[in-house]
Amino acid sequence: MVNSKIKILFLDHTPFIGGAQLSLIHHLKTIDKEKFEVMLGCSANAEKINLTGSLKKYGIKYRILTFTKLKSLNPAVLYNLISDILEIRSLIKKEKFNLVFANTVRAHILSSLAALFSRVKVIWFMQDFTFPIFLFKIFKYLPDKIVYISKAAANNYGEKADDNSIVYIGSDFYKNQISEDQVRDKKNEWNITDGRTITIGYVGRLVKWKGADLLIEAIALLSDEGINNVKCVIIGSGKGQEGDNEAYLKELARKNKLENKVIFTGYRLDISLCMSALDVLCLTSVEPEPFGLVIVEAMMAKTLVIATDSGGPVEIIKHGETGFLIEKNALSLTQALKTAINNFELRKKIIEQAYRSAADNFSVKKMTSDFEKIYINLLD
Repeated sequence: MVNSKIKILFLDHTPFIGGAQLSLIHHLKTIDKEKFEVMLGCSANAEKINLTGSLKKYGIKYRILTFTKLKSLNPAVLYNLISDILEIRSLIKKEKFNLVFANTVRAHILSSLAALFSRVKVIWFMQDFTFPIFLFKIFKYLPDKIVYISKAAANNYGEKADDNSIVYIGSDFYKNQISEDQVRDKKNEWNITDGRTITIGYVGRLVKWKGADLLIEAIALLSDEGINNVKCVIIGSGKGQEGDNEAYLKELARKNKLENKVIFTGYRLDISLCMSALDVLCLTSVEPEPFGLVIVEAMMAKTLVIATDSGGPVEIIKHGETGFLIEKNALSLTQALKTAINNFELRKKIIEQAYRSAADNFSVKKMTSDFEKIYINLLD
């Protein structure tokens, strides 16, 4: 192996593009091509959501795999599961991969079973809380290494991860060159033309546990107190996703007579520009976030972050220094927003400190470097 590249098969079955998929694409783009040769195994949905378009754009090799749903274990599913395992095993043998990197739960299970009784090493990257804990306890002995996206993720599974088992995913938002003219045009698109207006945003999926309703309720409370120099921009969609509450959120805004203050943009591709046009970003999750890539992106876009105080955000934000951590209710969010709105100098200071912290600790370069060390150490 000293004289040849390390060949890695990455597996991700997910039918939508979220933070886990975006960070994986960043990693595959920046991995040292002199040392590593990579391929991504993804589901047929990758073509529907144009994930394959991004892979082609960056010259990343990929293979469409079956990835049977595992929610029921009837005979047909068991047959398909075995077929999936054999499909991945055949690909591993054919391409002579040294290492398999599983990015999602279904990929975790299939990769470990496909690599049984072989010399191929398997890494699980635990990026969320969706792996049933009782199954995790059974299967956790199969991979050669488990890497967690945060201490919160490790704690969720009852594990104590050391520094060699945690890799924070990264972003390169700090490299984006967004002009003042672009920001002004984006705000004009949102009908924000007054320089005194504070633009407060939410970026993410519109599903119940993400808590965007807390932000709408906080905007209503600000309005009740006569604080009207704010506009709320909600970026994202819930359509087709479990827990979709997009229609409820729109009705909540209507009931509180906030049609002129709350804008729903739907899913956007120009997230870096949208983020730069916000003064404050709110991450309002009412259940713990495994990490919170949107926080890092906002910090790099020089946007103040207010986030609920559990899970990954606690590992990213230093309260009062690089952002604000709040309790999971609209009143706590309202108080933090009032502090941000009324203290321009404090807001400016926190934004600068947050930018430096994000660029130093949560870049794609650092994420990729951390993973590369793990690959080499595991194979050595």
